Amino acid sequence: SGGVVFVFPGPGCQWPGMAARLMEAVPVFAVRAQECADALAAHLDWSVSDLLRGRPGAPPIDCDEIALPAVCDVMVALAEVWRSRGVHPGAVLGHAGGEVAAARVAGALSLPDAAMIIAARSRADVERRREELLEALAGSTPRPAEIPVYSAVAGGRIDTSQSDYPYWYGDPEQPVCIEDTVRVIIGDGHDIFIEISPHFILGGAIEQVAAGADVAVLGSLRRDDGGPDRPFRPGGAAQIGCQHLLVAP
Repeated sequence: SGGVVFVFPGPGCQWPGMAARLMEAVPVFAVRAQECADALAAHLDWSVSDLLRGRPGAPPIDCDEIALPAVCDVMVALAEVWRSRGVHPGAVLGHAGGEVAAARVAGALSLPDAAMIIAARSRADVERRREELLEALAGSTPRPAEIPVYSAVAGGRIDTSQSDYPYWYGDPEQPVCIEDTVRVIIGDGHDIFIEISPHFILGGAIEQVAAGADVAVLGSLRRDDGGPDRPFRPGGAAQIGCQHLLVAP
């Protein structure tokens, strides 16, 4: 549907074990998540795959340096699950650290480039992160997106072919305009927002902006509720006319 927008937040939506059940029970999720983890492995000294599978020795997910790569991996894999069930986005919205995942899903970044940028962006020290990200951007090849990409930093639609666009850096002092961006998206004719994340954290703000409009706001997973049927329970898929979707075993 051209009206569907996939929404990608940043860290803050993570929780321990957020992908463990999906990795075991949903092959399309596991395959895409492992692809992302393999790409990130070239830039990290810890295993995203081990964290997602809850293996012993995996790092805790309570800091941005760990959370951002893990969350972005899960978001890209969740987007593939929705698509496998017949729900395709007409646009994406990136917020905070989720802009890179949004650009990847929209086809604006290759997987190796997205992994390189996510790893650089996740570094804790701001100046070091800036230097690493500029180096990563110099080696990346952003391209026009296959579907519209909206940025909460820009407050609207962006041209992803511009590799020096400020939102790649993710300066913590840059204002984020989620409300303004949602208004622009609704004005452009999109009326279904699906938060592609381990937990529903932007949906409330979107619902407030959309109050009074004929707009649906849905989530994917919830904290401590990450089973294979979670994104497709009645009241979720049914609201967007996808009653035919099958619940994963």
